[in-house]
Amino acid sequence: MTGGGGKSTGEQLSELALRRMAALLERLGEHPRIDDTCRGVVDLLEELFGFHYVHIFEIEPATGAIFPRWAGRSPRGELRGWRGRVGEGVVGHVAESGRLELISDARRDPRFLPFLPGSCAEMAIPVRVAGRVRYVLNIETREPGALDAVDRGLVETLAGILGAGFRLVEAVERAESLSRTHAEERDAARGEAAMLQRE
Repeated sequence: MTGGGGKSTGEQLSELALRRMAALLERLGEHPRIDDTCRGVVDLLEELFGFHYVHIFEIEPATGAIFPRWAGRSPRGELRGWRGRVGEGVVGHVAESGRLELISDARRDPRFLPFLPGSCAEMAIPVRVAGRVRYVLNIETREPGALDAVDRGLVETLAGILGAGFRLVEAVERAESLSRTHAEERDAARGEAAMLQRE
């Protein structure tokens, strides 16, 4: 706690995070879009902690393939064409185990596959949709140990928001798809009825 009854940096950071997360959830409820959800979570992590290397990886359930879904301010070209698999590297291990991994000095971890030049510490957080790990939120830094002081609870909460956003978007997309299908079936039925009347 700071002097004079003021709030500590950690408390101020938590309050800012809560306000931003509430705003993000409100936007999600009004306009559920996957890209907006990714951008909101990544931007919040960059603002709160100064991370530049924040990525979201998607897992293809049928094949176990992993590919980049969203990148923060780091050049997207550095991840272009990258493909991994469940169980490979830190991201693949988190996709398989469903547990957060914090690698303080990744140069000593044989699973470490740096996505960006010079990175040497990594935190990977599972993102669940309907109970299954479908995405991995990945953070890298060039400073060994720089991620040790990060509030894991806060980061896991953001991963939960990300998962809720993905689930909401998928539900909306399914509803829209069903609506289009019903509309097409209705139009087809009307067309058949019109043809029968002409006969």
